[in-house]
Amino acid sequence: MGRIRGLARPRSDKAVIPETTTASGQLLAPERSSLVSTGAVIQGDIASPGTVHINGTLNGNVRARKMVIGRTGSLTGNCRAQDVAIAGEMAGELLCGDLRISETGRIDGTINCGRMSAGTGARIDAVTQTNGQDDLPEISLIQGTAAS
Repeated sequence: MGRIRGLARPRSDKAVIPETTTASGQLLAPERSSLVSTGAVIQGDIASPGTVHINGTLNGNVRARKMVIGRTGSLTGNCRAQDVAIAGEMAGELLCGDLRISETGRIDGTINCGRMSAGTGARIDAVTQTNGQDDLPEISLIQGTAAS
């Protein structure tokens, strides 16, 4: 029986550390992200200093620097984030700096944002207020920090 290339054990007992980590195992990239995977259903709130990706279903609130709802994603709850991209569905109150809704995106509720763009076919059934960045209320995130 032949060997499959790339599956041989390393010749030493030391763990192989991928190039994306430091010697202590910490990620090199400063971006932190949280993911609700396709098919997952989560009840509860998510607070993240980085990006929250929703490809499954989240019934709760999101506070993050950035939120992305994928085509298969659904959020029922409120969101406060600096940047938001919606390709799936959201129902609730949204406070953000920049909002991008793709042609497959759908939002029902209340929108208060600095800037908004929507693709052809996007469905928006919301009370909408676009203030411009200077008039937007401060978006406090986690532990009293504000998005910049």
